[in-house]
Amino acid sequence: MPNIELKALDVTPNNCPLTDPLSIEMTFTTDEALVGAHWSIKYMADMASKRQIVEVADSPVADYVAGENTLSYKHEGMDFTGVKKSLLKNVGLLLLCLMAADGTEIIQVSMVTQVMKQADGTLHRMIMSPLE
Repeated sequence: MPNIELKALDVTPNNCPLTDPLSIEMTFTTDEALVGAHWSIKYMADMASKRQIVEVADSPVADYVAGENTLSYKHEGMDFTGVKKSLLKNVGLLLLCLMAADGTEIIQVSMVTQVMKQADGTLHRMIMSPLE
C-alpha cells in the first residue's frame, strides 16, 4: 500500500450555504506511482443514532507520480435530496478518499464540517482542515 502524506489542503468557499459549489486544492506526496487513481468525494451526515453518506462526486481518473502531486477539482455543489434536515444540522465529515484503479481505498482525508441553521432557515457549512 502506498504511503500518502497530505501537504496542503484548501476547500472553498467556506462559511457559506451547505449546497454551494466546492473547490478543492490539495498537495500530497506518494512514495510510489499511482496509475488510474481518482478521488471520491463524499459527505457523511452523522448523529448518535443515524449516519448517512452522500456520494458527492469523483474526480477524473489520473496518474500520480512518486513524489509531490496536486489535485485541483471544482464541483457545482452538493445535492442532499433525500437527507433529512435534522440529520444535516450537526457535525458531519467531508471525505476525500483516494481510490486505486482496482477500487481499493488508499487513504481517506476527513474534514470536520459544522453545519448551522441560519435565521433565514438555510443551512451553512464551516469546513475545518485536518492540517490546522
